[in-house]
Amino acid sequence: MARAKSVAARCSPTLLYRMNVFSNRSACFAILLGSTLAAFWAPLSRLIRFSFQQEHYSHIILIPLLSAAVFSLERKRIFSHVETRWGPGLGLLLAGTLFYWFGRRDSASPSENDQLSIAMLCIVVVWIGAFVLCYGLRTLRAGLFPALFLFLMVPIPDSLLNQAISSLQTGSAEVTDAAFQLLGVPVLRTGFIFLLPGVTIEVSKECSGIRSSLALLIMSLLAGHLFLRSVRTKAVLILATLPLIVLKNGVRIVTLSLLSIYVDPRFLTGSLHRDGGILFFLFALTLMAPVLLLLQKSEAMQGQHDHPTQTPLRERTRARVCVVAYTFYAYDNRVRRYAETLAKRGDEVDVIALRRRGRPPVEVISGIRVFQIQRREINERHRLTYLFRLALFFMRSTALLTTRHLRRPYDLFHIHSVPDFLVFTAWLPKLMGAKVILDIHDLLPEFYADKFRTPRNSLIPRFLVAVERASAAFADHVIVANHPWRDKLLSRSIRDPQKCTTILNFPDASIFFRRGRPKTNSKFVILYPGSLNHHQGVDLAIRAFALIRNDAPNAEFHIYGEGDQKAFLKDLIGTLGLENRVFLNEIVPLTEIATVMEAADVGVVPKRKESFGNEAFSTKILEFMSVGVPVIVSDTEIDKYYFDESIVKFFRSSDEKDLAHGMLLLIQNAELRRRLAANAEAFIKTNTWEVKKTEYLELVDHRLIAHGSKSETP
Repeated sequence: MARAKSVAARCSPTLLYRMNVFSNRSACFAILLGSTLAAFWAPLSRLIRFSFQQEHYSHIILIPLLSAAVFSLERKRIFSHVETRWGPGLGLLLAGTLFYWFGRRDSASPSENDQLSIAMLCIVVVWIGAFVLCYGLRTLRAGLFPALFLFLMVPIPDSLLNQAISSLQTGSAEVTDAAFQLLGVPVLRTGFIFLLPGVTIEVSKECSGIRSSLALLIMSLLAGHLFLRSVRTKAVLILATLPLIVLKNGVRIVTLSLLSIYVDPRFLTGSLHRDGGILFFLFALTLMAPVLLLLQKSEAMQGQHDHPTQTPLRERTRARVCVVAYTFYAYDNRVRRYAETLAKRGDEVDVIALRRRGRPPVEVISGIRVFQIQRREINERHRLTYLFRLALFFMRSTALLTTRHLRRPYDLFHIHSVPDFLVFTAWLPKLMGAKVILDIHDLLPEFYADKFRTPRNSLIPRFLVAVERASAAFADHVIVANHPWRDKLLSRSIRDPQKCTTILNFPDASIFFRRGRPKTNSKFVILYPGSLNHHQGVDLAIRAFALIRNDAPNAEFHIYGEGDQKAFLKDLIGTLGLENRVFLNEIVPLTEIATVMEAADVGVVPKRKESFGNEAFSTKILEFMSVGVPVIVSDTEIDKYYFDESIVKFFRSSDEKDLAHGMLLLIQNAELRRRLAANAEAFIKTNTWEVKKTEYLELVDHRLIAHGSKSETP
């Protein structure tokens, strides 16, 4: 009570008078609103029941809540000049009431939907009349959008609704047909029926996606009002949404069809078909985000839109950072290194990643909250399986980070590729002022072409170049994993060199260092730790080891990792009779693999030169150097770019005999092993994360947030 009196004492009499008057107006409006709810309860109750029974009207129940939310957000601007307007207010009240009465008495349509449309149209007019009566025409003009937004409560008349559904059905069928032709899927079309290998589908009216289409249109209206200023740009956004609606429907039909053909026929009747609309709705929202950003930029260039500014991170005591990566966080050196560096200096870091078997959905690792939102077995044999899992992770991470951002905004999003398009998970936070870094570990077009044995100039790799270009344009800054890749990105996807920085995948010195532990294995151990993909060439190393098994009877080859080649490698070991000499182990966390590597005698990195491995920098080489283990390396372009024969032992890529010769040479020559390890130790002292992390922190603090992008000297 004492605090209330002190506040009142500080308020001027004029301010107190205005507050009392506004409170009286609000009370009057509440009474009028309550009266209309009582008077029109019959149609309103039917509308509520209708919205639960008809799925294409499920949005109606949310419309008054969204309208009220916009009024609340903009209340200072809307209610800055209130007045009583008896004439217009009573006129609208009377007009709405009379039209409602005549509509009930003389309605010629037997349709309950059409009758409800007339009733709700009149009720909304009555509500607007009550608003004008209590707050005035100037206030209505200031709040015109949330007031007109209420008309979305009016059910669409049957004739218009049927035309809309028919148009969406036709458009979805055309997009589906075009997609099948583009992907090279054999198809025979008759109207809305498509004959596919092993399955027949029909694009029915239910496939029109009218519910999600209406929701997407409503989202475009809200986004245009909240994030754009001019009528022209708002209209462009709404018009751009229309083809996205049709595209979204076509993508859903094609995705389900392809999954049923190549993965499991039950996809056509399963939960993804019944309840998966939200995934494709989020997909369409993601496509809408670049359009909205471009329109924002066009307004900014014309000086029409004032963006809210964020406090630079260097002025904050603690920044909030969200990391998104389609990887197992505990096992990924690059992702962990960035996150832990930020956390160690006091930033609050959340990570959204994959979950391995046995891991909890949420855990704290070294002070970092890790949301492990999706299980993954690295066993994708078909590209559609791989794409489906990526899309599912995209939708889930978008929903999670958006929800958390709306509760407590993040300052920065560090999003790791592959895939590049994960950067669009942060579309809403970016619109709200957050900064976004895209970290490209692997070039996706080249990675895809190698993984699925596809020519690099074919359709999908060229499409992925376009995705790469769009993703880089969306991000505020791009980090890339090596210098040759930076040159390639600048030649095809990034115009401004200052927007792209090279940061190698340096090992973390707090994990990879010489512990000085005595060797417990009496065997001579050759080690490969990493992914088991074709371009890594692990099969070449196994065949090379088979050539020297008799010359080095005390040697063993230990492999740690997972990948789509694991089953093949296991069979190869058995075929060559190496079960007691070559050991295929499960992947282990970084902290454990560091001790495993230190216990080895020689490391091997046998990448294929003729594939993606020719360009991909392998951090395993630096990790071996950090723990004092000499390493045999394929003579790829990327490795010869950074290393020479004084610090690694090169062999001719894909040459099993030359690799076998290198293995045997290092097994038999202890002095060569010692010299390589000593030279590598000198090299690693100037090429560790402890030396280079300042560059990343400056990029985050001063360049991206405070001063723009960072310039790099290659």
